[in-house]
Amino acid sequence: MPFMSDALDTFLAHWTAAEASERANAQQFLVELADLLDVPRPANSHTTGYTFEFPVRIPCGDGTSSEGRIDLEWNVNEVVILERVH
Repeated sequence: MPFMSDALDTFLAHWTAAEASERANAQQFLVELADLLDVPRPANSHTTGYTFEFPVRIPCGDGTSSEGRIDLEWNVNEVVILERVH
């Protein structure tokens, strides 16, 4: 995509040099990725369906469930769920 090559180069250079941990950088990386892709940033409300730390119930297999969170639940035209593993 030629129209974003400068922005992409800047984004890649910045994040390639990142020294903090994945946990420390994950949300800022995703906010900047949203900017790069020219899509809305995640909201600060779970009601939008596009937010960080989206609450979910995780089935445990024995009929019970536990509470969990998805790092980013992104429901913009299509559903994208991102969960980083550390």
